[in-house]
Amino acid sequence: MQPTPRGSRSTACSRGCAEEFFQSGHSASTFIQQANAMAELLDHRATATGVSGRGLWLRRLTATVLGFALAVFYSALWPRIADAYFWSKSPTIHDVVKHVMERNGIAGSVVAIGYEGEIPQISAFGWKTDGREMLPNETFSLASLSKPITAAAVMRLIDQGAFSLDDRLVDLVPIARTARDQRYADITVRHLLQHSGGWMSPANFGLTGDDCSPVALEEMSYSLGFAPGERYVYSNIGYCWLELIISTRPGSDYETYVRKAVLDPAGAELKLENRLFGGFGGWAGTAADCFRFFSRPPMTAQVASRALLEDPTVYYGLGVAIIDEATGHWGSFLGAKRVFTLALRAPSGATVVALFNDYPRDARATAAKALMAFRRDIEARRPGTPLP
Repeated sequence: MQPTPRGSRSTACSRGCAEEFFQSGHSASTFIQQANAMAELLDHRATATGVSGRGLWLRRLTATVLGFALAVFYSALWPRIADAYFWSKSPTIHDVVKHVMERNGIAGSVVAIGYEGEIPQISAFGWKTDGREMLPNETFSLASLSKPITAAAVMRLIDQGAFSLDDRLVDLVPIARTARDQRYADITVRHLLQHSGGWMSPANFGLTGDDCSPVALEEMSYSLGFAPGERYVYSNIGYCWLELIISTRPGSDYETYVRKAVLDPAGAELKLENRLFGGFGGWAGTAADCFRFFSRPPMTAQVASRALLEDPTVYYGLGVAIIDEATGHWGSFLGAKRVFTLALRAPSGATVVALFNDYPRDARATAAKALMAFRRDIEARRPGTPLP
């Protein structure tokens, strides 16, 4: 039997013990304090017995601390390296879904993929939050995927001549004239659609109501963060006001008009699950129904394309994000009902909807990378070829 090289045993132990210590939730300072205490104990025993063990212990301590440092470095950095490598490989849609789930500990997801006018392929992954198997017809909150639905209804009203993109909020919803900040008078429908109305803060989700008006009314008591139209800052408040604009149309409320003008023509049986979040985050449905809406070329996509031609710096069109000529959106909710939602429609008509039953870390970056990967994968194919 070959003798064990000096130091190899302590180094192996240092790496394994350090990893176990770190994963148990202890800090590096606690580890070093305990190591120093052990060194003092051994030094005391060595003095009592007349045997010098200090030098040997210091060598072992050094190996242990180095092993611990490597474990910390590995634990912190390696997941990021692996994640970056994954996205660099041009992954398929299903690979992306599985990666997002595995990296973030998300239990389940449902994905719908197909072309406009076709029955999509529905795939269910993982589990529901109650531990049962995920089913293709599972209902999810759509979170901010509700915004393109609201935007499509607004664009339909514009097409009907009810108002224009440059009409002022205060002329369409008179209560806005009572806002604390006089710059409310400068906010237009275009600003609301493009998240450039002036709001810096998210909506207060702790309110209650049968529509989103409590959210809008509360915000009216504060000053705007910037002049309307000055810049883009993503905000739920603008889409709350768009809901109220739709609700002021004679003979129809927000939900009724959206169903009649937008969802029914698409065959999308979505439901308004959260009325307070309404136009900015209140809709819910299955991946299949969400696909039916997003796979149709909405008027928002057409106007977004025109807006992009007018201003190449535009990232967010009129209700949809512009992703390398494709249109899409993402959403998320924290709290008791956590979700992460993605939708993208490519110029070819190929559409992807992915609904997750939990929220990933760094959701914004994850959404951007996932949507770009969806775009690359579906555009690598041609209409009539199998998806995914």
